[in-house]
Amino acid sequence: MSSYLLPIKAAILLFPLLAAVFPLPYILVQYRRYGALLMLRVAVVYSFILYLMCAYFLTILPLPPVGEVAQYTRPIVQLRPFQFVRDFLAGSGFVPGDVHTWLPAMKASTFYQAVFNVLLVLPFGVYLHYYFDRGFWSTSLLSFLLSLSFELIQLSALFGMYPRPYRLFDVDDLLLNTIGGVVGWVITPLFCWFLPPRERLDARSYQKGRRVSYTRRLVALAVDWTGIGGCMLAGALLLRGTGLPTAVVQKPQNLALLYICAVVFYFFFFPWSSGGRTLGKLLVGIKLVGGDGQPPHLGQLALRYSLLYFVLLPAPVLAAALTEVLPNTNGPVHTALFLLCGGLIAIPILFTFHVFAGLLTGKDRLFYDELSHTYNQSTVRAPNDPPAARD
Repeated sequence: MSSYLLPIKAAILLFPLLAAVFPLPYILVQYRRYGALLMLRVAVVYSFILYLMCAYFLTILPLPPVGEVAQYTRPIVQLRPFQFVRDFLAGSGFVPGDVHTWLPAMKASTFYQAVFNVLLVLPFGVYLHYYFDRGFWSTSLLSFLLSLSFELIQLSALFGMYPRPYRLFDVDDLLLNTIGGVVGWVITPLFCWFLPPRERLDARSYQKGRRVSYTRRLVALAVDWTGIGGCMLAGALLLRGTGLPTAVVQKPQNLALLYICAVVFYFFFFPWSSGGRTLGKLLVGIKLVGGDGQPPHLGQLALRYSLLYFVLLPAPVLAAALTEVLPNTNGPVHTALFLLCGGLIAIPILFTFHVFAGLLTGKDRLFYDELSHTYNQSTVRAPNDPPAARD
């Protein structure tokens, strides 16, 4: 039993590392396809990933010492179908007509190894039927391919890490694993009494996706910030290409100029020419529209993004710069700079309260949305929506 528990423990310990890398691509795909992120769907997908990790670890762990494997002389392949039946009958003492031999036979290693191979891929069939909506033959083929990947990894001596395979490539494993996937597909309806059908999950996602949530906007903003950084880096490389020293390129005033140019290009002209979309908005399935539902004009975009990127976001940076200047001033200048510094610090604080108030009241539009007469509209449509349906 410990040989089975060790791989599962290893998978559980490593799963958080994979879970830390996987979310952003997965979130982008979900927003792009459905416009919303359902926690139940996330739980199903993440449990599927954890299951696959456990399944693969069970087929390769524990890892024996390399020197020990080099001494192996046993066969590396077994190509006789149903050899597990012959081994079971020969070594378990099972007599079909004698019920007293049945229970001892079930304790034989040849029996529980065969059962393990069936159970190993059984959840795979359940996931394929319930979540991925695969049919019987598709599940059979995919279960076989999953099992084949197990066996080929073993046959490759763990991708060449060992001098020879340390586990047997067994054609019976292919058979039993495939049977396990098919059994999982067949018994899937037994789980439907507590799990909503996939169609209901999709319907809830599309319905929820009609509203552009703050989380969806935040994901788009994170992508756009990356785009701004890319624009600034490209601008810096262009300046370096002109022969300017690095110290000149990195001067605060030049970095500020790069920032202004990147914002103007990325948030003014790019969405103006693409129908209200930035890269981030495109990836999560939203776009900016004006009050009349048409793409915003350049003036609306300039007002919206100037408030965000030239007032709100630079405010903490300017406040920090003023705190370094304040000790060297006195009199009315000191008072004016002190008040200006306090005002700059108050801007992000007030904006934070503004966002929380919107979350509590269900109000989707922030102050720069209202002032620029723009709002975010979902571009994701359910399959049964009319082509011209407005979100």
